[in-house]
Amino acid sequence: MDGSKNYADIVEFPVEIVSRDGAVRFYSYEDSVRLYQRRISMASLRFQEPEQAAQEASHCQARIDQLRRSYYRAYGWGTAVGAVDPEEILGTLVGEVAAFLRSNLGSPGRLTVRVELLEARGALSRWYVLQDDDDAGLFLDVFRLDPQESEGERKAFVDTVVALQGQRIVGGAQEKLVAFRHVADCGLILTGRADQVDALVRPVPQSKAQQSPWDWVTSLVYQRRYDDALRLARELVKEQPWHLSARVVSAGLAVELEQLDEAEAMCRVGLRHFPGHPELHYLLALSLAKMGRIREALPPSLAALEHEGVHEGARLLAATLCLSRMRPLSAWRITSGPQGESRPGRRLRQAIDRLRRLLLWGGAGELLGVVAVVIGIGALASGPWASVLALSGLLLCGLTAGWGAAQFLKLHEAAYRLSVASMFRRLERSSRSQERAH
Repeated sequence: MDGSKNYADIVEFPVEIVSRDGAVRFYSYEDSVRLYQRRISMASLRFQEPEQAAQEASHCQARIDQLRRSYYRAYGWGTAVGAVDPEEILGTLVGEVAAFLRSNLGSPGRLTVRVELLEARGALSRWYVLQDDDDAGLFLDVFRLDPQESEGERKAFVDTVVALQGQRIVGGAQEKLVAFRHVADCGLILTGRADQVDALVRPVPQSKAQQSPWDWVTSLVYQRRYDDALRLARELVKEQPWHLSARVVSAGLAVELEQLDEAEAMCRVGLRHFPGHPELHYLLALSLAKMGRIREALPPSLAALEHEGVHEGARLLAATLCLSRMRPLSAWRITSGPQGESRPGRRLRQAIDRLRRLLLWGGAGELLGVVAVVIGIGALASGPWASVLALSGLLLCGLTAGWGAAQFLKLHEAAYRLSVASMFRRLERSSRSQERAH
C-alpha cells in the first residue's frame, strides 16, 4: 500500500509490478487487474485492523482504475462527434471493454470500431459494435456489478450466459454467444447473429481470449459468490466428470452452503472416480459430522490422514470426532503427528492448541480428582480430613468436566468450520505440484 503513488499516471503494458519478495514481474492487463481484485477480496483476511483493510482495498481499486484508463488510452477506439461517449456511461470500465473486444476481434493495435449505445437501463447497457470494414456488427452487453450489493445484477448476468450457452441454434437470425468475461465489478457478453458471427469474429487463441469455465468458477470463489460458483461447478462436473478440482470445489461449496446431502453425494461419487483422495475424504467426513452422523464420519476423517501433507483442518476434525467417540488416546496420537500445513490459520492454530490442552490438563484433572476421591473414601475412618479430600476430589472432577465441556464446544465449532479460501489454495498448490511433476 503505497500512498505516494500518482494514480493519474499512464501505465504501459505489460505492467511492471514489484512483488512482496522484491522481485519485478511483468503482467498482462487481464492478469494485473485480476491480481488487484484478488487482493481486494482478501484484504479483510490479511489485515486485522479494519482501517488497514480499507486502505488496501482503496489502493488496489485506484490501481485497477488507473490500469483501465491506461489501457483504453492505448488500445481503445475513437468516438464520433455527437455520439454518446462510452466513458460517460461506463467510466473506467471502458478499459475492460477494450481488452475484451481486442481479444475477440483479433486487433493487434488500437481498435478500429464504432461502439454505439442501443440501450442503458440501470446496471445494464447494450451496445452495437461495428468494425470499420464490416457491414454487420455484434452486440455487447455490459453489466455493472457492485461487489457488495449487486446480487440481482450478477444473477441476471449468470442466467444470461447459461441460457445462451445452453440454447440450440435453429436459425441464422438467432442470437449466438461469441464470448463472455466476468470480473469482480462487471460482466461482459458479446453476441451476434448466428449466420454472421463466424465472419465477424477473429479471436486470439481461446487460452487468451476468454475465461474457461474453471477460470470463471475460480473468479466467483475468490469473490465469495458461492451460490453462483456452485451452480457453475456442477455444470462443469457434468461436462467433465474427471475434473478433480471441480468435484472437490462442488463438494466444499455444498458444505459451506449447508447443502449437506448434496455434499455427501458429491464426495461419494468423487471417491469412486478418485479413490483415496484426501480432500474428498475430509469433505465427506465434514458433511456427515455436520449432519450429526458422527459414527459414519469417523472412518473417512481417519482416511484423510493417510496421505503426506495432510492439512491441519482434517487433523482437527479427526481428533474431535475421536473425542466424540470417547477415544482420547487416538485424538492425542492424531494431534501429536507431524504438522501438515506450513502455515495454518490463526483460528486453526488456537483450536489445535485448545485440543491439546483439553487432552492434557483435562485428563490430568480428572485423574487427580478420581485419585483424591478413592484415597478419601478409603481413609474415611482416619478422620475428617479424608472426607474433605474426597469432597475436594469430587469438586475437582466436576470443575474439570465443566471446563472440558466448554473447551469441547469451542473445539467443535472450529473443527466443523470449512475455510473455502484455504481449500482453494490447497487445490492450487496441488495443481502446481502436478504440473512440475509432469
